[in-house]
Amino acid sequence: MKNYKLIKTAAAVALGASVITAALVPGSTSAFAASKYKVSKGKLVNAKTGKVVKGYVVYNSKLYYNGKLKTGYKTVGSGKTIKLYFNGSLKKGYKTAKENKLLFYNGSLKKGYKTAGNGERLYKDGYLDKGYEVYGDVDKDPSLYYNGYLKSGYKTANNATLMFYNGKLSEGYKTDKNGTVLYNEGRLNKGFVKVEDKFYNDAELANGTFEYEGKKIEIKDGMVVSLNVESVKAIDTTSAKVSFSKAIDSLDKSAFEVVNKATGEKHVVKAVTLSEDKKSATLEFYNAFAANTTYTVNTKIGEDNVTNDLVIGSLKPSSVEVANQTVQADTNTVLDYKVKDESGVDITASYQPGTTGVSFESASTAINKTTGVINLAKGSSIKAKVVIKDADKVLAESSEVTISAQEAVASTISAWTVTTSVTPDFSKPASTIYGSGYSLKAQAKDQLGNVIAGNFTYESQNNGVAVVDKTTGTITPMGTGVVPVKISLVNDGKVVDTKTVEIKVNAAKAVDSIKAEKSSLLLSNTSADSQDLAVSVKDQYGNAFSTELNKEVLDKDGKALAKDVNVPTVKVESVAEKTGEYTVNIATDSTTTAGTYTVKLVAGEKSATFTVTVKPSGEATSYVAKEIPTTVDLKEASLSFSPKLYTSDAEGLTVKDVTSDATVSVSDNEGVTVSGGTVTVNKEKVKAGDTFTVVVKVGLNTVASKVVTIVDTTSKYTADFKGYTLTGEIKGNLTNLLSNNVRVLIDGKETDVSKTLNVKSTKFVATDSTVVKNDGELAEGTATVYVQEITLSNDKVVTFNTPVKFTVNVTK
Repeated sequence: MKNYKLIKTAAAVALGASVITAALVPGSTSAFAASKYKVSKGKLVNAKTGKVVKGYVVYNSKLYYNGKLKTGYKTVGSGKTIKLYFNGSLKKGYKTAKENKLLFYNGSLKKGYKTAGNGERLYKDGYLDKGYEVYGDVDKDPSLYYNGYLKSGYKTANNATLMFYNGKLSEGYKTDKNGTVLYNEGRLNKGFVKVEDKFYNDAELANGTFEYEGKKIEIKDGMVVSLNVESVKAIDTTSAKVSFSKAIDSLDKSAFEVVNKATGEKHVVKAVTLSEDKKSATLEFYNAFAANTTYTVNTKIGEDNVTNDLVIGSLKPSSVEVANQTVQADTNTVLDYKVKDESGVDITASYQPGTTGVSFESASTAINKTTGVINLAKGSSIKAKVVIKDADKVLAESSEVTISAQEAVASTISAWTVTTSVTPDFSKPASTIYGSGYSLKAQAKDQLGNVIAGNFTYESQNNGVAVVDKTTGTITPMGTGVVPVKISLVNDGKVVDTKTVEIKVNAAKAVDSIKAEKSSLLLSNTSADSQDLAVSVKDQYGNAFSTELNKEVLDKDGKALAKDVNVPTVKVESVAEKTGEYTVNIATDSTTTAGTYTVKLVAGEKSATFTVTVKPSGEATSYVAKEIPTTVDLKEASLSFSPKLYTSDAEGLTVKDVTSDATVSVSDNEGVTVSGGTVTVNKEKVKAGDTFTVVVKVGLNTVASKVVTIVDTTSKYTADFKGYTLTGEIKGNLTNLLSNNVRVLIDGKETDVSKTLNVKSTKFVATDSTVVKNDGELAEGTATVYVQEITLSNDKVVTFNTPVKFTVNVTK
């Protein structure tokens, strides 16, 4: 009865939970079970009583219910021992149960991980997996599950290195929920890319400067930093600082236009200096700002164009800044001070010592009360202050400061450079040498910060690379590499400052390679023939190198030729304004000996060769036109050329000059004409960039058709002006006023030559010819003048597309 009750209780539980208790685990074939049950007439009965066994019983690995084999599916047991039966036997193969919460294999829970339902579910040891699980090869095609099912929506996993959508790696580009990490096809992005309106560098939001679509762009937190002028502030009366929202690669004064907002008059920029961080620029002007005036500053950089105002205040003294100072003993020194207006603009230039209203107050006679000149004995000191008055009214005054006197002595090494010059430029220091001929030079400053003569000694720290003369600083290379050199500043036999610098020692620049564009040429000796060959020369550092390029004509094996051989003519010419580039012309005529020649080009210890084969032409098979240029340069004195026509054989060799049989014509440009086979370009009717087509015919057949482009490499002369208000005296001349106000540029740059040029004559229109006469003579009054053209002292003419407007004031 106890066993029956136990079985019945277990069966009752099984009916409610579809699970039989552990006492009836599948496969129970113990002697106890075997002796208790038996199968009779297809039914499971009690071995003793013969009665049908009620409930679920597993006997001989079969599942019975109320004595009959259980039909359909049934799970038996619990936990890790649960089994799945089908029609009384353990289910073969894979099968899920209990609403897909269990996975069986051959009736037992599947060990390890396994997916089911086309990969939609993940099981671990037969049960739906718990929590998040990345399943599969992460390097191939992993899946993401949550509590056994593919995770819906977007989710990162594997330490946020993977992005999933509905359990599979996401497609295309996708960011995390904060938009700070970018995934590409479910994995962390690689490379620089724009997604929607943000840029990413690898997987993170981009920061810095990058190349994009051929342009450099600055990016902060993934967004392009747009160019804005954050402020424009005056530094002093002739300079201002423009601050940008982002770094600027480069700019010049053409980027700025500054205009008096009230009058519309231009305030001409003299020079622009970009700051080291490239986020601001200092503008220098020819003329001083006007007080209480607003200037419009237009800034154009690339496609960006922004406008800001430069507001100038009263330019009247509001404060005087003076610090305690040390001056050189027994030397006249002017007290250093700075005057600013209420806006902080430095107006010291307008209130120099000796200027009306500026005085220096002190109880000592060692300072001149008007000029501010101080002369103190060594070790002495005085107190003084600067006062600026308008009549008896004090506009500004400094605090009283102490001025002390010391003997100036060289105290610090302020700069150094390597140079081949006897007058080194310390503003552009160099640290690399190429071979011999260089010296190390140093500069000193005294304790007051002034440049002063110094006594230096030099000592190489690695004589294997370079020996440095102790006194002269002459560098003698002993090898290549980086050599530390100790510089010592010596005063009265004592070292007062040292600096160890590194100098890179390279071998002297020399020819490293000579390269011809072709390795072989074929020329005819039936009639005159020639070809041009481009040759480039570089040094061992990969840079173009100019040198004397020698040539030698040898036999095909590179050996000397017999004296009776008439060799092709070889000429070498350097290409103008192109360092290290040469044109080699090889020419033959009817006297040139047929054969194969080796042309050897030599520079230094390097050489290059190419072969030239000279042979008689075969039978003429076609025509070839020559001497039609690709460009015509307007700077040349002669703008004419005459195309030549030759017959040629099957190999392209020239057979015969048949220019007399050719007809030359031009089209597409009215400024180009043909007469007697000579093409002539009319300078007055063409401009740089124009093209025309040259056609060479024999009878009705076109032999050649070539487009020729007109270029102009003539130096371009332009001019700008320091100001647009001119003040003159009667009997003066407009041309002279312009000469004193002009700045000439050659190819956009101010050069030593351009600085010597002035205005020789002027083409203009005046609003009042009684003030500015037709010949430019001046009379009392005011007039507006529009300058259309100026002729410079070297006869170059500068024409203004838009006449330049000037206000001319003439006084007695």
